Amino acid sequence: KPLVLDHTWINVPKEEEAHYAWGYRDGKAVHVSPGMLNAEAYGVKTNVKDMASWVMVNMKPDSLQDTSLRQGIALAQSRYWRVGAMYQGLGWEMLNWPVEAKTVVE
Repeated sequence: KPLVLDHTWINVPKEEEAHYAWGYRDGKAVHVSPGMLNAEAYGVKTNVKDMASWVMVNMKPDSLQDTSLRQGIALAQSRYWRVGAMYQGLGWEMLNWPVEAKTVVE
């Protein structure tokens, strides 16, 4: 675990379920519904500490000692496809800077 994400999962372990947040549908507490692309689209469950660590590493990958992880982050953030004004990487959507708020929202 090079990023030390100790509370990040695709499948939440039974012993951690008490800490897993609920959403609501029709006034009843529900977890995210499983679906064909749930792991890819919204399947990662984490806490704020792990999310902050992940964001920091992605903002400053040069701070990593692990060269293969640094290279992996660079590859994921590379521009592979263009869709209008937006570029897509591996899990990333990128716009040229500076960008107007209207462009991000639309």
